Amino acid sequence: MTVPRAAIALGSILIFGGACLSTTLAQSTVAPPPAAGRGAGQDPKGAPAPAAPQTKPEQTTASLSDVDFVRRAAAGNRFEIEAARIAVGKASDAKVKDLAGKLVLDHDQMVKELEKSSAEAGVAMPSGFMPDAAQRARLDALKTKSGTDFDSLFLSEMMKAHDESLALLTRYAQIGKNTKLQAWAAKVLPTVQKHRDMLKQM
Repeated sequence: MTVPRAAIALGSILIFGGACLSTTLAQSTVAPPPAAGRGAGQDPKGAPAPAAPQTKPEQTTASLSDVDFVRRAAAGNRFEIEAARIAVGKASDAKVKDLAGKLVLDHDQMVKELEKSSAEAGVAMPSGFMPDAAQRARLDALKTKSGTDFDSLFLSEMMKAHDESLALLTRYAQIGKNTKLQAWAAKVLPTVQKHRDMLKQM
């Protein structure tokens, strides 16, 4: 059968048009390229990531005068002596009572040696060198307790007091300007550390 030329021409036109339409649709579905400048260190919107916060360097330790050291060392020792004397009479645990007795003896000796060292250093001991107001309040709180409550508070207060003493003694032994007082601080440091170790084991 002979196909008319007009039909053949029409079919060619339809085939060619369909091919062009397919190519156009395929090109329109290709994903667009990524936006320029969106790399590492940027969020999905393209904004720069915030910089990591910078920490400030630690400040240097302030100086500690001889007078201030003697005042604080004397008050600290007197506080521990007074608290331990209360514990000798009120502690319910025999081990706590025995430790309190040792603290009284050791810290009383420390005070005597501090008096001698401060006199040689030309630094006057505070008159009476009693505990400061905050320490007196802590002593008053101890007096209101009894039994195991007293034991627990006493041990807690002594741990805190010995931590404070260790920090003070270590600091002056390192930066103090008076060799007599530095020698006293270095001498009593091991005893104070031993007391703290004993407290930690209670």
